[in-house]
Amino acid sequence: MKKPAIAAIALVSLAVIGVIFVVSHLSRDRYQNPQRREWKNNSIREIESDSGNTAGLLPTDGEWLSDRMILFEDGSSMLYRQKCHKEDRRIHDIFIGRSAEGKWYYSTFHFCIGAIVLRADDQPTSIDAFVANYFLKEFDGKSDKALLATWPPHEAEQGKDGQTAAALSKP
Repeated sequence: MKKPAIAAIALVSLAVIGVIFVVSHLSRDRYQNPQRREWKNNSIREIESDSGNTAGLLPTDGEWLSDRMILFEDGSSMLYRQKCHKEDRRIHDIFIGRSAEGKWYYSTFHFCIGAIVLRADDQPTSIDAFVANYFLKEFDGKSDKALLATWPPHEAEQGKDGQTAAALSKP
């Protein structure tokens, strides 16, 4: 075989590998994968378990945020779990929370590792303010609706399946 033919075969092979790589990454839904769904389900169970005894979860003196609970200025609170994609590439940013009143929330806002974005911010005044500032949406505490995008806004506006978190959150 001549050198140009070998080079052409190598180029075509690389192109095919490149196309396969791009298609496989584009076809993955970073919001609806099995690992993220499992994390969501486990987090809901953990939050439900924690809701029976919150005394050990309270932030330390003078703090408003622990690794499982947020205290708001108005005295309300929320149990939560969050995961950053930098901790596990298979699980895109996700936040699951339950207010003391029993309402469930989810978000894809990027809080970063250890919720460092929250730690850098001031204490939220209320759950309503927190919901608005961090793109939280209400859900039933069970469904996969909590896997939908809420942030960044351009991804939340139009999901892969044509549904949006904003549209699904309307009564």
